[in-house]
Amino acid sequence: MSEMVFTAVFIASSQKISGVLLSVTLRAASTGDALYQAERELMEHGYYNIEHLSVCIAEDDSFLGIKIIDNY
Repeated sequence: MSEMVFTAVFIASSQKISGVLLSVTLRAASTGDALYQAERELMEHGYYNIEHLSVCIAEDDSFLGIKIIDNY
C-alpha cells in the first residue's frame, strides 16, 4: 500500500498549557497509522491527555506550507 499525506487534529496538554489544539501533517499508509504516528510524536514532545478530534487526507494549504506533489 502506498503512503498518503494525512492531517490529524488533537487537543492535548503540556506542562506549560492545557487544552491546546494541535494539527499534525504526515505521511502514512492509513488513517489508523497516521493517528498512531501523530499521537506517538506528540507524546515524545511532552504532550499528554491527548484527545483525537479528526484525521483526513491532507490538501494543499500554502499558509501551513503543505503542497501535495505526486511524482509519477
